[in-house]
Amino acid sequence: MADVIFGELEQLVKTQGVKKAIDHLVEQMIARKDYNKLFYTLLVKSRLELGLNVIPTAPSNDIPVDKQEKFEDNIRLSARNVAERFLKENNLEQAWNFYRMIGETEPIKAAIDAMEPKPEDEMEVPIRLAFYEGLNMPLGFDWILERYGLCNAITTLTSQDFSQMPAVREYCLQKLIRALYEE
Repeated sequence: MADVIFGELEQLVKTQGVKKAIDHLVEQMIARKDYNKLFYTLLVKSRLELGLNVIPTAPSNDIPVDKQEKFEDNIRLSARNVAERFLKENNLEQAWNFYRMIGETEPIKAAIDAMEPKPEDEMEVPIRLAFYEGLNMPLGFDWILERYGLCNAITTLTSQDFSQMPAVREYCLQKLIRALYEE
């Protein structure tokens, strides 16, 4: 399959130019849902549009000052584009990687807050993002307590530094005390 794409790209470069070939590659990455490669393809496209070498051969701070801001904007747009695609497919982990890159936590936080997990749902990633990445620590702790039980919840609670988050600490302690009482 890679040979087919390479052949198509090679033909497009010869007949219609590099820009058309990169546009085709973007379409192919979207069609294949290969969003990680899509991100890098979008960066190549951005470099081409800005008149930069499409293959980075120097640090990004070597990009001319008059093009630096636009290139950085394009990085953010590309990351957001890819993150949104991953999020639409409920791939929170991959979406988080790209949103975190550009400092946007709200879309993942909103997705986590909207979750209504069923008992059979895999919760490792939502728990990690909610609790350990701090997107919604109380909800993450609820899930830890519900999914992994008291022992794990106690270990989790005692291994965290809540000095900057007294309200979260208080919430978790109350949940833990209630669970112990009900046990």
